[in-house]
Amino acid sequence: MGLIFGVGVGIVLLASMWILSLTVCVFTSYSTGTIRYLGTILILLSTLLTIVFIVIPRKPRYPVPIDDSLIYEYQESHLVLLLVFCCISAFIGFVFYFVHHIMQPIHTMPMTKSSLS
Repeated sequence: MGLIFGVGVGIVLLASMWILSLTVCVFTSYSTGTIRYLGTILILLSTLLTIVFIVIPRKPRYPVPIDDSLIYEYQESHLVLLLVFCCISAFIGFVFYFVHHIMQPIHTMPMTKSSLS
């Protein structure tokens, strides 16, 4: 099993996918037309794939013979921190999407002539 910087390939792919999704969301947020929804779609897709990867069982169906020479790392704190970072990033992205796209400000025009005078 290949490791990249001490974590598995799946975690690196998830992190890359989240970084790409958030970057596209930021760059397309002020675009016109239907391309501005691309960032939201990518964030929803990243959330869905993250949930699917968490739910998929990682244990094999058949028992694997135990090898005493293997060293197991039981601390999964880096995985939990990555998941918390992804959740916070998704929440911040949804807040920015809500503020900038759904709650767009409506500016009033200044009155040029008053009817009271």
